Amino acid sequence: MKIKNKIGILLFILLLAGCTKSVDKEETPTSHSVTVQPFQGLKEVQELMVSYGEDSIHITAEEEWTSDDLTLLDQAGVWRFIENLIQLEGQEIEKVDSNLILYVELQEGNGNKKEVSFYEDSNEQFYLETDNHFAKVEQLPIEMQAFSPVYFMPSITYDLSRIEEIQFVSEEESFRLNQDSPFSEVESAPFVSGWFLHDAFETAFSVEYYQMEKILSNLLELKGEPIEKPLSFTEDYQVRITDGQKNEAFQFGVPHDGWTPLHLEYADQWYKIPEKLAQSFNIKAFQIIDNFIALIPLDSLISVVIESETETFHIEANHQLIMDVNDKPKIVSTFYLNNKKIEEQVFRSTYQYLAALHYSEVATAREREATEDPAIQIQYQFQSEGEPMERSITFYETNEEQFLVQNNIITEFISEKNQFDLLLEKLQELEK
Repeated sequence: MKIKNKIGILLFILLLAGCTKSVDKEETPTSHSVTVQPFQGLKEVQELMVSYGEDSIHITAEEEWTSDDLTLLDQAGVWRFIENLIQLEGQEIEKVDSNLILYVELQEGNGNKKEVSFYEDSNEQFYLETDNHFAKVEQLPIEMQAFSPVYFMPSITYDLSRIEEIQFVSEEESFRLNQDSPFSEVESAPFVSGWFLHDAFETAFSVEYYQMEKILSNLLELKGEPIEKPLSFTEDYQVRITDGQKNEAFQFGVPHDGWTPLHLEYADQWYKIPEKLAQSFNIKAFQIIDNFIALIPLDSLISVVIESETETFHIEANHQLIMDVNDKPKIVSTFYLNNKKIEEQVFRSTYQYLAALHYSEVATAREREATEDPAIQIQYQFQSEGEPMERSITFYETNEEQFLVQNNIITEFISEKNQFDLLLEKLQELEK
């Protein structure tokens, strides 16, 4: 199942003129650290060898992938593993104290071979070592963090034609993901996953694109080893899916010795799956959202008023649809800051600092009481489907580094002050 293709991301970036870029701090020159990409450039891989603990698996390619070490071999699973290896990269550092968790060899048909060892330290940070290079890996795929042969076995199957809704249930929270948008058309436009969060918060959120891809991929390619029904089973959390007609519920038990028992409720089938893989389904709502405070596409903006304790910035936008030299429609915009006309590309570059304002955490009950003397107020006016709309956001100081955010009438989240300091600095520069 695909959500949207990568073209959507490109359109998103063009639409927002760079709004999704992190702007909490100024860009700094590229560091001199070396990026290590051990498998980059490998094209026609013919052999794969994985060594873990005292065991190893050898897989070779003939007309398809085969192995004497596995009875059942999932062709797509092998390809995914190899693709993840080829895309892998890390930043070179001095070697640190860590434990070997995995050794991998890839070999092309011409005999060219690459070898990589993977390590983990006491803080669950991962590293790779190859050709006398030692590198820190920020995002090591789950199947390499705690390898098991199950990742090369056929995926668990269930009787659904597609996934229309996913529900995550634990003691802490319960929430749903589906493609029913709570936003206006313009407010939905920047969010390319097409999936939205329901029930967790009063505030409406979309699901972050890559998080949604990972959730769907994990569900569709779920790996597990069939087992008999255990004598005892304690449910830890649950994931429910539906295609609108049929349902399935994945009941995850308490992990033991690196494995988590899993019960498919409707199919009444039992499996054990790697604990690391099971943990990827124990998701917290705030971890997967596009956590922007107000991501309003600039081409729909009418005005913004930003009031701090010491100054006011009044932004106005005028948009005109014209035909370019190729007789194609094009939007030409004029922007004003406190009645001063600002060159379009300069303003679009500055607007990203406003659009990228985001929440940092969920507010506690005590923090939500800090609703006196607003520090900053932002009032948006914009258009959606020809209709004028408004968004009012107020920021209250909770401490020297954070604000409590009231978005329209909803107060649920905290935001870091440093991003506002940078925004105000950029607006002040435009006024000069």
